[in-house]
Amino acid sequence: MSIWATRLILTAWPLVVLAIIAFRVLGVQFQLPLLVVAVAVLIASVGILLLIIGQIRGGLSGDLPMSNVAAVIYFVVALVLVAPALQSFTRSLQVPPIHDVSTDPDNPPVYIMTPNLRAPHENSLELDAEVIAMQRAAYVDLAGVEVALTVPEATAKVARVAESMGWQITARDDETGHIEAVATTRLMGFKDDLVFRIQPSETGSKLDMRSASRVGLSDIGANADRIRAFVAAYQADVK
Repeated sequence: MSIWATRLILTAWPLVVLAIIAFRVLGVQFQLPLLVVAVAVLIASVGILLLIIGQIRGGLSGDLPMSNVAAVIYFVVALVLVAPALQSFTRSLQVPPIHDVSTDPDNPPVYIMTPNLRAPHENSLELDAEVIAMQRAAYVDLAGVEVALTVPEATAKVARVAESMGWQITARDDETGHIEAVATTRLMGFKDDLVFRIQPSETGSKLDMRSASRVGLSDIGANADRIRAFVAAYQADVK
């Protein structure tokens, strides 16, 4: 049983690597690579189960199929795959199935350059009332940020902070307060598009932003998390 456990665990990782290469290098549409990753996670999960059963049975019989150290190593190797997938699944049950989030759902910032960067098969940037209602109910903490800076000053700061977070600026107009950027996830290389709108206000300027995933029905809360992370970084930047 433990032999099968190790075989399954060692098979799961190459599948994940192939899925990443297929998506990031070969340009295969995301559905197939994600399916392969899901299969790899399932295989690793079965491997963990067999590993645990094998060690328990071996301990009871006094004939361990492998050392406890080796078992722990295989367990950790498999858990590295299974734990993030389990966490993502749990998170998906807690957030709405949307992939476009804004600090101003009633009047979200508008993308100008980004539509030219998206492929026809990727998500539309059009918003309907149902999506806006789900966002408003789920992300009540997201709101625009008031800053004591002029529009050009606030826009320059947005660009600086965005670049410090590893995002690629694709459009920038300091005078009108408009910036667009692309954030790329580390592992799979999924691209999410951002747009920032900076407008004059009584205190200086008001910053609103929007983050939208190019693929997938649900972002599993990633866009809202990205907005929160940016706002925190923006407010912490004192330059």
